Amino acid sequence: MKILYQFLVKEIFSYFLISSGFFLFIFIMEKGLYLSKFLFKNIPISSFGYLLFLSLLPIIGLTIPMGFLMAVILSWARLVTSSERVAIESCGLSIRGLILVTLSFGLCLSIYTSFINQKVAPSSSFKFNLLYDHLIKKKPTLLIEEKAFVSLEKGDIYVERVDEENLYQIYLTEENSTIFAKRGRVVKGDDSLTLSLFDGVIHQQDKDLSSYHILRFSEHNLLLRKKEERSVLEKKIYYYTGDELWQEAKRHKGNPALLTEFHKREAISYASFFFALVGIGIGLRTKRREKVIGFSASCLIILLYYIIFIACEAFSKKTGVSGMVMWLPNLILVFIGGGMLLKVRKSKGKRKKVTL
Repeated sequence: MKILYQFLVKEIFSYFLISSGFFLFIFIMEKGLYLSKFLFKNIPISSFGYLLFLSLLPIIGLTIPMGFLMAVILSWARLVTSSERVAIESCGLSIRGLILVTLSFGLCLSIYTSFINQKVAPSSSFKFNLLYDHLIKKKPTLLIEEKAFVSLEKGDIYVERVDEENLYQIYLTEENSTIFAKRGRVVKGDDSLTLSLFDGVIHQQDKDLSSYHILRFSEHNLLLRKKEERSVLEKKIYYYTGDELWQEAKRHKGNPALLTEFHKREAISYASFFFALVGIGIGLRTKRREKVIGFSASCLIILLYYIIFIACEAFSKKTGVSGMVMWLPNLILVFIGGGMLLKVRKSKGKRKKVTL
């Protein structure tokens, strides 16, 4: 029986590496495209690689439950479709032990994911923002992309061409005003970034729409970012580790967002264990000609899970209810997975009666 358990663990682990690698690759592509602008602006490749590494660490906590669900479905579906389950039961062995091994594997993976989400991810996110801010201060034009709309604190900006220091053909929209300028430059101060515009026009309309103004200027300065160093060093809620969140929640009992963030990380970490219940149920119900359904079912469950998860987070922060509501998606998985396993057990009992 020990050999059988080892075989199942290896089977799940191999599928887990492939499936989690697949999901991680998708996020790497998305993050890589976002950070690729650094490569084209003479940023050291080592800084780019470190930024990419820091940005991916928080994502690992999300991809692990996704990969494990797909791994459990595929491995248990293979156990059924290749008649290995029939062979096991014909030898007088129960699959109950295999179910417990799979759930134990999911629990161990959940504990590891909790460590990543509560300890590693907040620290890496904080370091990412420090390094990103350092690169912005060193090369302010990183804020601006060529031939693309970029959102700033006070509006959106479009620049036709960007060189090492200057911007050309600038289009900037603010509240009730639009600015056109032939040339501009991002100037960095001790605690701020300023956009200096030259040879342009400001189109401005009053809030009550009663009048419209056109102003021409030779130079116009706009504040882009102020005291960036202090604002980055100030810890935001998603930079706190799990222990820090718990301590802050005790001090500030009137702020439900702290406990919501804590339970959010824990709930998503232990999703691997609850996904295992559903994965086993789907795998046991897979027929020989339905192998493709395993991949489709896992993608659908992941999509629905995260939709409900995001809805619970928004509901908790908006209404101020207990952060325990973040465990609702996992509770739904318990009912679905438990119901599937009960149906499998009942159908097995009926087959035995018919045989007798």
